[in-house]
Amino acid sequence: FSFRNKGEFSEDSVNCIARDLFQFLQPKWLEVRGEFWPRGGIAIKPSVRLTGEGSTNQT
Repeated sequence: FSFRNKGEFSEDSVNCIARDLFQFLQPKWLEVRGEFWPRGGIAIKPSVRLTGEGSTNQT
C-alpha cells in the first residue's frame, strides 16, 4: 500500500501508519517519523510516539 497519492496532510499519514503498526504489533511503545519532500520550499518531518497506556506524543 502506498500513501503517495493519498490526499491528506503529512501528519495524518504518519498518524495512520503509527496507529496501524501499533494495533498490529502491540508493542510497549512505537515511534514513527516521516521525512517528506519539501512542498512550496518548506520541509516537514512529523513524528508521533505511542505508548501502551494509550498516551500520544506528537511533534
